[in-house]
Amino acid sequence: MEIVAAEQILAVVALAAPIGRVGTSIEDQATADARIPHLLATPAAARFVSAEPLLGALDLRITQARGSSRVLNALTGMSFSETSLSALPRGPGLDLVIVGGESGPRARPMHSDWVRSLRDHCVSAGVSFHFKQWGEWMFQSPEGRATGFYRVGKKAAGRLLDGRTWDERPGARACRGARQARSSNEPPASASSRIPDATGRGQPSTGATDG
Repeated sequence: MEIVAAEQILAVVALAAPIGRVGTSIEDQATADARIPHLLATPAAARFVSAEPLLGALDLRITQARGSSRVLNALTGMSFSETSLSALPRGPGLDLVIVGGESGPRARPMHSDWVRSLRDHCVSAGVSFHFKQWGEWMFQSPEGRATGFYRVGKKAAGRLLDGRTWDERPGARACRGARQARSSNEPPASASSRIPDATGRGQPSTGATDG
């Protein structure tokens, strides 16, 4: 699968025939808001995002390009106008969300709540979810006795999320009929839930953080 930058996405929107799989990288809410609308406007057989490294809280159910009144649920393709509060024609949604932590000597930590939130939203919407790795950091001690960020190394951190791996591919959930539940995944009118930032303090789930 090829990851395409937002600028490259714009170049292929005008293609008459859909391409295969197309995706873009995102790191937080700000990059999701800027790139996902272009991605979903691209004619393609399947669309995915790669949030690796994931550097901040991210809610794909509420994406909004700068200067636009359209609020888009990227998981379902449903949207509404922020000015008129009316529903807009439904478009394509994401087929796959890839998530992973950062590795390397300058790696920044990834909060486990960011990952669980994305997984839960994908499961509810019937979107395939693939978790690649925690990266260099774990949000608990190696013995599991305390919470907080511990630099244990990529190998030790592993890629288990709540005791299992997540290796889904586009279409896996659709085959089980889970996409029929997408309409039930609409966010509330006011997003009041809070997801901790990299310091452990609460941040709005719809706001960008820089980790």
